[in-house]
Amino acid sequence: MKPNRLLASSLFARSLLFSVTILFCLSARSQDLLWKYDLKAGDHLVYRYSFERRVSGGETESLSRASYTSHVLILAEKDGHFSVGFQRNRESAELVSYREKGKDKLSEQKADFDARMAKRDAHFHEANEFDRSGNNFDFWVAARESPSKVLLGVHEIVDLPDHKVGISDKWRGHDLLGFDSHFAGMENVGGKSCARVDGRNGVGRISYWWCPESGVLGKVEFDGEYVLFGDARAHEKLTFELVEKRRGESVGDWLESADTQRGALDALLLSRWAPLPTDFGGLSLESQAPDVQALMLSLIYQRRGHVLKNDLLVKLSHSENLEVARIAGQMLDVSSAAGKAFPPERLGTSFRVSQRQRLPYILHVPKDYRGDRPFPLIIYLSGGAGLAIDAANSSEDVIAPTGYLALYPQAGDMWWNDDIRDKFASLFDETLDTLNVDRSRIYITGFSNGGTGALYYASLWPKRFAAVVTMMGAGVCMPEVSRRLSEARDIPTLLLHGDKDPIIPVSCSRDTFNALKKASKNVPPQLKIFPGKGHEITLQSDEGETLKFFEGKRVAK
Repeated sequence: MKPNRLLASSLFARSLLFSVTILFCLSARSQDLLWKYDLKAGDHLVYRYSFERRVSGGETESLSRASYTSHVLILAEKDGHFSVGFQRNRESAELVSYREKGKDKLSEQKADFDARMAKRDAHFHEANEFDRSGNNFDFWVAARESPSKVLLGVHEIVDLPDHKVGISDKWRGHDLLGFDSHFAGMENVGGKSCARVDGRNGVGRISYWWCPESGVLGKVEFDGEYVLFGDARAHEKLTFELVEKRRGESVGDWLESADTQRGALDALLLSRWAPLPTDFGGLSLESQAPDVQALMLSLIYQRRGHVLKNDLLVKLSHSENLEVARIAGQMLDVSSAAGKAFPPERLGTSFRVSQRQRLPYILHVPKDYRGDRPFPLIIYLSGGAGLAIDAANSSEDVIAPTGYLALYPQAGDMWWNDDIRDKFASLFDETLDTLNVDRSRIYITGFSNGGTGALYYASLWPKRFAAVVTMMGAGVCMPEVSRRLSEARDIPTLLLHGDKDPIIPVSCSRDTFNALKKASKNVPPQLKIFPGKGHEITLQSDEGETLKFFEGKRVAK
């Protein structure tokens, strides 16, 4: 053997031996990993966050991208639980491509996309409580930065394995999306040796890298695909990458910064045991953005320990922001609430599971709900497969400023099926038992499949609803509704439909209107046809007709 080949062979053998030794050491160390987050009150994690969404199928194809800076704030610790606020600030959003029937329509659609982004707030926030293994103890926010069906299940803190695991070991986590996970091994992330975990479910895959040295996640990647409607599909990619971990910061500083104040306020609203900073009373309400004013007013109202001057509340009660005006007005109303007081609730729009049926649903609770006064309730039924997230995504910006409780049930099927009807009835009763609902102001609406379901449920329980709005519903074109329609003749009813609807013909709403008009002598129905609109009417696009119709209506006594 020539010397150079001998040398090469020797180097290869040494390299192989070194690699085997490293793998053995990594494997041995991975067996001894203590899968626990290293978190303290005052910790501040900063992540780069990118999100990509490709929609394809049908007649259109589009690709959009957005980037964010994500702030994870550890506000307080109690009995092994951490109060954590999240604030994700959008840095950029771009419509990269858009094709319709094979033709490039990017220039036409980009202006509309940019206008929507400019109109929508660039700050997104939520809060939860965790133990050191990353198990969360409260509900996750449902509607997040994008109208995604799965984004609500991907976060900067994940639940780590609660037992020692070796490479290739498998387990089922407690995460919202139900990933089957396995330990893939140790990898270098940002110059640190980190444990990589891969997970899969029916939608896609997730990978996260937990770094023992820093005690937090160094990186998270998600890649998933799901059906939107018909043959249209959404393919989404998300990445969180740790930029830095800071220690010893103060809640007071976070409340002063626009980058972090919303996440900190959300955590203080959720964790009522977390102390307010001593200088909280010195924060200026008037100088804040309206959404921050609403959070601050809510926090003061919920905790009851801080008094605002009456003239300031009067001024805020005339704010152009409906939510600020409503909460300030509620704080000015010193009249005592009558009737039963209910426990406080998780505020905002959150994903939940029914205690009676163990079925998922979404609930919106206004920021001024304390359980001591009754609130009106809107029930919103989704179209398509009847998924609660579709209803929440298509109404969040409309419902959030109002004083309505909003219930988004989940069907996963047609709303008029017997088993779905029974599950809905159970969830309806559970909601009335656990929330302080004004039973004279319960309203039901829905779009497409949900519009049909809304009218069907109104005919089943006509004395429970003060009004019903059906958007693009089938009405009398559906036998289940047609047979019972006369039972709903005394409920104020509004039918909304687009005259170009290719899925449920506008004639279905016209015929339903005529049938109700004939059956009802005291409460004539109303019909509005939107010229030029197809199968696209939801609470976001109904020109405000639904909420305007509900206003002031009560169950007849």
